[in-house]
Amino acid sequence: MGQKDSVSYWYDLANQALDSSRFQESAVYFIKVIVLDPGNDTAYLRRGIALGELNDLQGAWNDFSKAIEINPRYSVAYYNKGVSKFEEKDYEGAIIEYDKAIELNPSDHDSYEGRGRSKGLSGRFKEAIEDFNEAIRLDPNIASTYSNRADAYCDLNKFRKARRDYSTAIKLSPKEPDYYEDRAYVNDIPMRRRKAIADLDSAIKLDPKNGYAYNYRGELKWIIGQYGAALEDYSMAIKLSPNDSDYYFDRGELYFNRKSYKEALDDFNKYVELARNDPKGYNYRGLAKYGLGRYEEAVEDYTAAISLNLLDPQPYYNRARARLKLNDTSGFDSDWRKAKEAKRARKQLDVK
Repeated sequence: MGQKDSVSYWYDLANQALDSSRFQESAVYFIKVIVLDPGNDTAYLRRGIALGELNDLQGAWNDFSKAIEINPRYSVAYYNKGVSKFEEKDYEGAIIEYDKAIELNPSDHDSYEGRGRSKGLSGRFKEAIEDFNEAIRLDPNIASTYSNRADAYCDLNKFRKARRDYSTAIKLSPKEPDYYEDRAYVNDIPMRRRKAIADLDSAIKLDPKNGYAYNYRGELKWIIGQYGAALEDYSMAIKLSPNDSDYYFDRGELYFNRKSYKEALDDFNKYVELARNDPKGYNYRGLAKYGLGRYEEAVEDYTAAISLNLLDPQPYYNRARARLKLNDTSGFDSDWRKAKEAKRARKQLDVK
């Protein structure tokens, strides 16, 4: 038998390609292995991993299932089936597969963490924490497990515990910017806001192209009165992510708050361009036009906002004010009445 007829030859090539992130090449090599050795459960497993990386989730699922058909006690294959379901956002399906993996190998950290993430995204936060606790008991040195447990604590409004876990994640993986962003969130309270800004400083230092971190830092700087610095951060976020509508809206709000109506109008124009179906863009653009004395145009924007959300009283109030400036007293009276009706209707919905 020649070297190229050897299972080990193709298996080594396939694994080298997989470990080097050459997923398409790896999948092709694993075909050679499977042709030569159709009962090789690990070859199916590894090819499934390669296909998953290529976003062929059905192909990956089929390979993991085949590996289990060959070896029904193959816990790693069940774990990877769980990963496939998770990637498809089928979290309940993922939990079923992780359950099987844990049944076969109750000492597998990754299966507990995977199941915990799935439970968290299914709204089962307390159960998720239990899984993360077990994962940490099995391996206390994995930063992502603490971060995921912190997320679940946040969902339960247990922010002190979340802050502690994010800090542990940072200690274990100090070059991961997401952990600093997450800790900034739980530090975003009046007495700790400067600590939140410091966390975002760290996130930006690690990832200078992170538009979200700049925008969030801008928001916090605005809150503590650093308006110029906030404007710089908002502008940098827009520079890095020019198609993110929220960044224009946030900067527009700051301009509006500082009575820079022309600049605010420019940003709200861009927001409306990028988010045409969001009524708040038209409402705020109307406010900027009102500030510039362009009352008729403001009425048009408030009317657009109302057409997109009939139950929001604010655009009615705003349109009433603009109509009063235009000496349209009947329009003012009508809008004022509609604003009160919308407010009552919204309260009734909230009660239900």
